[in-house]
Amino acid sequence: MSTPSAPLEALARAQSATDQLIAGIRAEQWTAPTPCTEWTVHDVVNHLVTGHLTFVALLGEGSPPDRSADQLGDNPLAAFRAAGQALAAGFTQPGVVDRVYQAPMGPAPGAMLLQVRIGELLVHGWDLAHATGQPAAALLPADLAEQQLAVWQARLGDGPRDGAPIAPAQPVADEAPAIDRLAAYFGRALSAVTLSDRAHFFAAPQHKDDLLWCFTTVLGCGPAMSLDGPGLTEPVVAFRFPRGGSVSVEFTDDAPTEQQARRGAWLEITTDDPAALQDKVLAAGLPQVHYPATTTFYFAAPGGQVFGIVPAGHPLTPQEEMRMP
Repeated sequence: MSTPSAPLEALARAQSATDQLIAGIRAEQWTAPTPCTEWTVHDVVNHLVTGHLTFVALLGEGSPPDRSADQLGDNPLAAFRAAGQALAAGFTQPGVVDRVYQAPMGPAPGAMLLQVRIGELLVHGWDLAHATGQPAAALLPADLAEQQLAVWQARLGDGPRDGAPIAPAQPVADEAPAIDRLAAYFGRALSAVTLSDRAHFFAAPQHKDDLLWCFTTVLGCGPAMSLDGPGLTEPVVAFRFPRGGSVSVEFTDDAPTEQQARRGAWLEITTDDPAALQDKVLAAGLPQVHYPATTTFYFAAPGGQVFGIVPAGHPLTPQEEMRMP
């Protein structure tokens, strides 16, 4: 007999992650469009609640809901939580994971129904994250997304999906976050354009030693890499950050002055502990740069290049997106 413990834990984690996303929806976002092009944010959450209640009834607990009705009432989060609790209770019944049910997609054992609900939570959680500006990769568990991708690739394969209620898989990079790859497999089109995690700036030669110290000692990058090439008066110096991403510095006498550098592009560093890194920056004597349009902590590296420090997976508000003074 199958043991339901691991799948039930996965269901609880998927429910919790999507719960966090729903709790983060602002009042004005409930009517916003989503990657499910015919559904608003409200519609997607209602679909999840309706799906939960449909499966609860399928497992033998109560009557199926009216799938055309609004199941959210005045408190969508409470409705989602109640449906999630009922679903979890339904799947804990003895023998449920092994019994075969007449599900909407055809006969299926309870274990597969459980996978359906986990997949729905993750994929529609991705929809909600992208519709409301929340960080899908930070909030939706990567290991669950990888598991779901394996489950559905084994079941559906890569062939045509004619007649299936699932859009064709969309292109996605192999190195993309697991939740993005899962969403793409279920037909979500990922943006073809994104900002690279590599940056390059210019600095005067007299700042070279101080910048080496800043990146290696203060910011914890690995050893500096020297990159030579045609037309360079001296090698470019590059640094790789512990969490990924890199920055390179080209030293030239006609580099922007410190004041000019502050009027250029500002770069952003992500970390699990922003407060600790801010303290380290200030203790090192690097000047804080104040910008009234955001609460983000900024500082100037030697030579004037400005960096912001934000939490990993930090969702930007419109005010925070306006970096330039």
